[in-house]
Amino acid sequence: MGYLPIYDLLCQIYATFKPFDIFPEEEAALTKLLEVVRVFEEQGNNSIKDFDLFATESTDDATWQMDAPANADAISLMTVHKAKGLERRVVVVVLYERRRSWPEYHIEERGDGIRVLKITKDMAEKVDALRALHESENLKRRVTT
Repeated sequence: MGYLPIYDLLCQIYATFKPFDIFPEEEAALTKLLEVVRVFEEQGNNSIKDFDLFATESTDDATWQMDAPANADAISLMTVHKAKGLERRVVVVVLYERRRSWPEYHIEERGDGIRVLKITKDMAEKVDALRALHESENLKRRVTT
């Protein structure tokens, strides 16, 4: 007994759970996922683990790009460089790092302001309050990345 290729598996999932019927507004995203899987498999790949790496580490803008019609009431996502010179009423800049460069830094919000705390694993093991904060922040990072 073998495994289905990722594209075939995804088609089976779509047929079973009918996401196009449940989420008609997400048709473009669901179709794009199929296209990305097809491109991945055309490169001779077929491992879900490798697809995860391919999908999350792709530096090619075209991999996940979905163009909305010019007259659509939609949000445009682009790099800062592509957005330069375009006039928009609202601009949201998302700051995102692929690597966790400072895993021991934690942000603590209080009524009087915000503090940045550097808590190493050794420090957290010695002080119960620091251990709780360290574990809580690490859990947040694991859930959001």
